[in-house]
Amino acid sequence: MDTGADCFCDRLQAVELVTADGQLLRASADENPELFWGLRGGGGNFGIATAFEVNLHPGGTVLGGAVFYEATEAERILREYTCLAAAAPDELSTEVLFMLAPPAPFIPPDKQGTPVVVIMVCYIGDISEGERVVAPLRQLATPIADLIAPMPYPEIFALTAVGEIPGFQHHSRSQFFETFSDEMIHAFFTPKTMSTQFNQNNVAIVGQSENLDWFDTMPGEQMAIRVDSKDVDGAFTIIEVNVPPFVGPPLHYHKDREEIFEILEGRFRFHSEGKEFEVGPGTSVVVPRNTVHGWVNLGPGRARLLFTFVPGGIDEFFPQIGQTPPEGWTELARQHDTWIVGAPLSV
Repeated sequence: MDTGADCFCDRLQAVELVTADGQLLRASADENPELFWGLRGGGGNFGIATAFEVNLHPGGTVLGGAVFYEATEAERILREYTCLAAAAPDELSTEVLFMLAPPAPFIPPDKQGTPVVVIMVCYIGDISEGERVVAPLRQLATPIADLIAPMPYPEIFALTAVGEIPGFQHHSRSQFFETFSDEMIHAFFTPKTMSTQFNQNNVAIVGQSENLDWFDTMPGEQMAIRVDSKDVDGAFTIIEVNVPPFVGPPLHYHKDREEIFEILEGRFRFHSEGKEFEVGPGTSVVVPRNTVHGWVNLGPGRARLLFTFVPGGIDEFFPQIGQTPPEGWTELARQHDTWIVGAPLSV
């Protein structure tokens, strides 16, 4: 309802929050107006919101849902979409996504895991008029799936429910543009972008830890490859590591890939670009390319981590560590985009 019913920030009347110094404040147009401005989009990290006062808009039945197209014509589809979206009435809100088709029952099995263009719609006016307005968006190409239909407003969120699964940790970035030029659209759909898709059965299925093939790396440490990059066309590699107490790798960095850590068990001290911090289970740590980093298990027992490398292609490095004497680790690491620059962290 971003257009016809305004955005959430436009409907927000007041916020109660606890600030960083422990104050409980109420912010509105009349109380702490500068803070209210910031909370409505002027910035972040002002405190923890404990209550929102919102001027609600009636929901009722909307024409909503999504239509899925193959991404082979993504550039043309997006060009036509931008023209239609710019001319759309206020009652219509739209969003376009470029993603891998989910393993959902409404997606044909041979299309699951392949790149698709998804156009999401929500029309809050007369349903018959909405059918006419939305029709061109449903005819941009031959749809893989068309889920647009009249529905109660809350049901539209079922399409994005996968992003709300507890434990499914991710983040997103957004940017506002006044125009959407042909050059910008073309930049989105480079050959590298268009080739990103899963092969084999389109889904990497991995068993439980006890069924994995574990191998030795550093003394006392074991690893297992949960998702081999060869199974996902090099998109990423996921590795689980079982770490003895007070053990960690030398300080190092990767030039060509990000590394994402997920703490499964135990507590770790991390070093990242000169800063150190402690983390425990359920924490994710994202390390950008060319960032010196390291970690150590704080003990007293063993601990477990997941590594995700994006892109992948580093799978062969780790099994070779346990087969190489320590004096050869630096050269071995360099062959696999791992540049050692310092000693391991100590406890």
